[in-house]
Amino acid sequence: MNVLKANPDRIRKAAIGFFVVVIAATSVATYFAIFQLGRENARLERMVRLREMASGAWRDQFQAVRSGALDLARQNGLQSKVQVDTSGIFLARLDQAMDLIGADMGFVLDPKGKVVLRIQSPEDKEILGSDLSFRRYFQNGSRLSPDLFAALGAYTRKRGLYASAPVISGAKFLGVVVLRLRAEEIEHKWFHEITDPICLISPEGVVFASNKPDLVMRLLPGADSRLERIRKSRQFGDSVAFLEFDLLDPAVRYDGQAFRTLRRDLGEGWILVSLLPQDARLPLTRWQIGATIGVGLSWMLLLAVAGVSLAGLLAVRRTQEERDRLSRRLDEAERLESMGRLAGGVAHDFNNVLTAIIGYSSVLEHRLVDQPAESELAKRVGQAARRASETIRQLLAFARRSGLQARPLSLHDLIGEIGQLLGHTFSRAIRMEFDLQAERDVVIGDVNHLHQALLNLAINSRDAMPKGGVIRISTRTDPFRPGERVELRVSDTGSGISSEVLPHVFEPFYTTKHGGKGTGLGLASVWGTIQRHGGAITVGNRPGEGAEFVISLPLAGEGIRPDPVPSLPEVPLAVRKLRIAALDDDLHVLDAISTMVHTMGHTVEVFADFQSLRTRLSMTTPFDLVILDLDMPDVGGLEVLRWLRRERIQIPVMVASGHTGANTYEEVRRLGVRQYLRKPFGAQDLQKAIEETLRPVV
Repeated sequence: MNVLKANPDRIRKAAIGFFVVVIAATSVATYFAIFQLGRENARLERMVRLREMASGAWRDQFQAVRSGALDLARQNGLQSKVQVDTSGIFLARLDQAMDLIGADMGFVLDPKGKVVLRIQSPEDKEILGSDLSFRRYFQNGSRLSPDLFAALGAYTRKRGLYASAPVISGAKFLGVVVLRLRAEEIEHKWFHEITDPICLISPEGVVFASNKPDLVMRLLPGADSRLERIRKSRQFGDSVAFLEFDLLDPAVRYDGQAFRTLRRDLGEGWILVSLLPQDARLPLTRWQIGATIGVGLSWMLLLAVAGVSLAGLLAVRRTQEERDRLSRRLDEAERLESMGRLAGGVAHDFNNVLTAIIGYSSVLEHRLVDQPAESELAKRVGQAARRASETIRQLLAFARRSGLQARPLSLHDLIGEIGQLLGHTFSRAIRMEFDLQAERDVVIGDVNHLHQALLNLAINSRDAMPKGGVIRISTRTDPFRPGERVELRVSDTGSGISSEVLPHVFEPFYTTKHGGKGTGLGLASVWGTIQRHGGAITVGNRPGEGAEFVISLPLAGEGIRPDPVPSLPEVPLAVRKLRIAALDDDLHVLDAISTMVHTMGHTVEVFADFQSLRTRLSMTTPFDLVILDLDMPDVGGLEVLRWLRRERIQIPVMVASGHTGANTYEEVRRLGVRQYLRKPFGAQDLQKAIEETLRPVV
């Protein structure tokens, strides 16, 4: 409320101006809504008229005619001319239907197509007794299908249209009722109340009937070319010519006026087309007026409430901003955690796919050794899959799902290794500086994960200095927790990080590198690795001067020394054919393992679930080695290991998995597993792991 107390006049003037703008905008919007509704009313009214025409009033009359025909049929009235002539009721119905729809001829065909009754003008040719079974209306009627737009040859005004309906008693076909409509009668019956242009257009694109004489017997642009013979010969007594515009366009100009085109399909290619003036409008109904005013008032009220709410937001105190900032930080942490869980699940599934790809490609590379070109292609497939597996590894590191092989290690020794590596790979324009002042540097961690995290930070610093600069890595005792933590800093003299990018640097898949130079997982995996080691990472920013990442890691206890790098004695594995069992719930992985093991010259049996393996082992113990996945839906790999130990089944076990944690890794070691092969892997990796698993302990 401080803002309102400090500037009451300013707030009052702003509120008055806001309401004036709201009222003006709402009034303008209401006016245009009323204008548009008037146009829509005119369009709907015309579409109703077209629908009434298209519904075919003659259909109801056909029902009456057919009813009379059925009365005659019960007396065999459609079998002979004499009996038909005696039926005055049916004749009256036929005459009434003709008069109602404007037909000038009506006749009835018996089941064989012979005319047994007719009403026609004196100038027409006598058709009573004629065989019209070849006509389209009889052919359709005999198939029990009505035909509302039949014609004799081409559609012309002189010959007119023939509408027909079959006469059916139960499932028995008794004949066809036919009425003829002249074009003039169609215009008189349908179009006489409409002053705007309206047309009936045939399937060939001919304007058959219209209330505008200059449109009659005109061809639409692109009309059926077969009508050229009518246009040239006039053999049917009609002359046709092309229109200068297309009546089917949504908007046309006719006689100097703009129209909207409205259409209604009549079936069988016939359409009704009405041209409605663009400025045609009809008055609004009471309901429309009330709804329009109601919507306008609702918008005014809504905007007024929005204005009051906006004024209220201006009076929120600074403490609320602090709460929002803390809430955003909490949301970001939760979002990163949820992204981590999602990334871990996706990475696990992709590891299975990549295991199959790398396994098959390594087998192909071995088998195609005599075909260098094909072998090179297989090698490239494997290389591409391994690059993809590196992205998956970063995903797992971010998700904190990949297992840690934690052991005491020297942070200074690790930095020294990275310095030697970068000294040979970075350009001479990049200078490395080291300032290692921490008195204690032994931490408990995974050397590979920490190595990759520091390498990612150094690569980011290099990318921020395309023209060269200095990368500085330093250590010191954490000033806030001396004796408990060591602080590591990685800084550069690059362009720094913009304020827009800074909140997103640790988000997965967020990258400012373009052209395929970054996946957006580097810093995300660094964050995941440091979190897994019980540490913390922050970023300091000096735009235009460089960026600095500060890492805090817990120290190992006093007196703990780094583990020496283990070296295995070179004891050759006895050359023999092994019998191997593989258990994995992914069939593609099982097939890849089977292919690789067979390529090595061993035999293998694959199992997709624990029960099938258990049944096999209960009969005998025929295997020299079991390759076991840990993550399976029914019974997990740890449960399988515990069962083997309880049953005292002494078979060497090798784990091949891509998704586990440090605790699981330690449990696997405790249960006697010597080799933990991480997915994805190739044939060489699998062979080496098998050899190390079966190597005698010395």
